[in-house]
Amino acid sequence: MASPAYFAKHGTPQTPPELSVHDCVRFRLPTYGGLLNWQFLSPQTGEVLTQAVTGKWIFNDIQLLILSALDSVGLVWIERALVREFLENGRLISVLDDFAMRYPPDYLYYPNRQIPPILRALVEFLRV
Repeated sequence: MASPAYFAKHGTPQTPPELSVHDCVRFRLPTYGGLLNWQFLSPQTGEVLTQAVTGKWIFNDIQLLILSALDSVGLVWIERALVREFLENGRLISVLDDFAMRYPPDYLYYPNRQIPPILRALVEFLRV
C-alpha cells in the first residue's frame, strides 16, 4: 500500500518481484528486533512467497509506518484493517491484492478444549 502520489511518481508494482525497484518501508518487530518479512500467496499455486524488499526507512511503530505511507515515503506491507479508513477515502491504494496472504481468523478460545469458567462466562456474555 502506498499513497496515490507515490504511485504517480514511481509506478505501480504488478508482481511481488517488482517491489525490488521500489522504496519499501519496513517494520522491525518489537518482540525480537527482526524485520517483518513481506509474504505473498501465489495465485497460481497457493505457495507462500517471501519477497526481500529494500528501502531507506525502518520503523518499529505501526503509526509511523502508516504515516510514512500517507506521506508518500514508500510502500508498506500492513494489515488492511489497520488502514481501512485511508483505503476507503483514497489516501492509500492497495496493490498486489491477487497475491494477498490469507490468514486464519483469531480465536478467543479453542472450542474443542476445556476452558476456565470465567472465560466461558465472558464468551456467553459476548454472544448476547
